[in-house]
Amino acid sequence: ARDGRASFSSINPSLIIISTKINDHVVPAMVDTGATHTLITHSLLKSISSLPIEKTFTPTATLGDGSTNIRVH
Repeated sequence: ARDGRASFSSINPSLIIISTKINDHVVPAMVDTGATHTLITHSLLKSISSLPIEKTFTPTATLGDGSTNIRVH
């Protein structure tokens, strides 16, 4: 919903997706109250920021299913 209320994924009803604003761009965000890190895709970061992106290291992250690992760019 675009009325300020959280929406729930029909694919996975345990996911809570909210609309948030970053640099005046409205973007969807998943709420994870147990998360220790915040991730953003490289393409979204490029589209919302005019600052240069500097890669300092390439960490990995484990997704919420506990077994899927991804490289974080």
